[in-house]
Amino acid sequence: MIPRVSVAVAGLLALALPLPTGGLLVVTVVGIVSLVFAVVRPGSASPAVVIVAAALSWLATPSGSSHVARLVGLALAVSVLHVSAALAAVVPAGGRVPTRLAVRWLGWAVVAATVGVGVLGAASLLPTARTGLLVTTASVVGAAFGGVLLVALARSTE
Repeated sequence: MIPRVSVAVAGLLALALPLPTGGLLVVTVVGIVSLVFAVVRPGSASPAVVIVAAALSWLATPSGSSHVARLVGLALAVSVLHVSAALAAVVPAGGRVPTRLAVRWLGWAVVAATVGVGVLGAASLLPTARTGLLVTTASVVGAAFGGVLLVALARSTE
């Protein structure tokens, strides 16, 4: 039950962060509908749709005084949403999370959130937009490569 609650809370936070000054109404509504499905079926593509909706809504958000802090918060919310959906997908809805699995999940969640928030925060603090864009692009490519490597590793152990 707790992983599904954290999916709901992190998803709502990710969708709400762009809203006060920007966001796209239709994309946010699609994200909320997908969030309901993500809580019910966390192993489906619904968590990914929520993440895409949050990212697209963020693109329509103008910068302001708390833009960097809200962006780091969005990265953290997306990270928690992703790992919570992964955990909720392997634990039955009314089931209890085994302690070893919870500790391992928490460790991976902390590492992923720290790396993601750290890279995003560092890229946003760089003095020129061009350097920040290069660092962000490199981190996205590195994350994609890491994801492909993890999938390949998981498939090779089956």
